[in-house]
Amino acid sequence: MPDFAFRAASITAHGPALWTPSLLTDRLALWLDAAHAASVPGPITRWADRSGQGYDAVQNNADLRPTWRHDPVRGRGMIRFEEQDMEVPNIGLAAELSAFWVMAPDARAASNAYPIYLFLDGANFSGQGRKPLIHGSSGDPDSLSTQIGNVEISHVTTPGVMQIGGIVSRVGQVESALNGATPVVQTHQTSLTASGASGRIGALTSLCEWCELIVVAGSISEVERQRVEGYLAHRWSCANLLPPSHPYAGAAP
Repeated sequence: MPDFAFRAASITAHGPALWTPSLLTDRLALWLDAAHAASVPGPITRWADRSGQGYDAVQNNADLRPTWRHDPVRGRGMIRFEEQDMEVPNIGLAAELSAFWVMAPDARAASNAYPIYLFLDGANFSGQGRKPLIHGSSGDPDSLSTQIGNVEISHVTTPGVMQIGGIVSRVGQVESALNGATPVVQTHQTSLTASGASGRIGALTSLCEWCELIVVAGSISEVERQRVEGYLAHRWSCANLLPPSHPYAGAAP
């Protein structure tokens, strides 16, 4: 029987990051930080948005509430979803957006062919919906797919291990990367517009642990992308995932 326990990645020396998402100022559309989601282990109803926009993630159904726990390896709190998720209010994303995260997906015990870990502002898999969408595959649990509109990009992952992810939507193209690698670029096939639907975060049909999600209204530069990756890598003790050539492989921004 497979082991569905989450495995910690090897830890490298790290220190506090000087850069934080708050420096993105008015471009910061959503900031969910598990370290600040609770102070006592147990189920949580609300995951407060630190962006200042008030887009808190909420789960009012007691049976579907994820669990907050303190992780002694990473030195801060994380949220574990076991066939549970939370609703994220509509944040009004249009064509250009950027999203970055640290989370551990695990589709090995999924009860759905394509378990979903995140989608924002949309109810459909393609077209104008779900910007961005992150999902796994029960048939191929070593893969993680990111999607904006009808552009989907797949990455190789290890189930249950933390991943640093990022997706940037620019006019005409989508860029997606894991663990600070060179982004995979694909051409947009549709013109995205804002929708009025809410989103979800978690894993209603599988397992995952979330550390942090940062969403920026608009596309960002390569320098900014690497800065966000470096911040997340060092804050969550997984800088070893970054390639040696990454500008923040050795120190936080």
